[in-house]
Amino acid sequence: MEEQEVANVKVGQEVLLKIRALPFDTFHAKVTHIAPCAAKNEKDAQSTVTLCCRLEDARADVRPGLTGYARISCGGSMVGIVLTKRVMRHLGTEFFWW
Repeated sequence: MEEQEVANVKVGQEVLLKIRALPFDTFHAKVTHIAPCAAKNEKDAQSTVTLCCRLEDARADVRPGLTGYARISCGGSMVGIVLTKRVMRHLGTEFFWW
């Protein structure tokens, strides 16, 4: 997860997980741990934060270390609020005026 978005995530939130090895299955999980610091991504300048989650419906073909994509439910917000927060976050970090 990108470090800008981690402020919206809390332990216990619902996660929908798509595992690369099982592309046609969607798994339900909950966030159990958020890493205390960000890690530098070698591909680009963006840092990422590792989140751990526990599968609620684990099967035998799901093994530790598999990778995939997750969608974390952070609650609903109006589009205007989301866009305003992103613009203000960008301005605050790029110009450091507050």
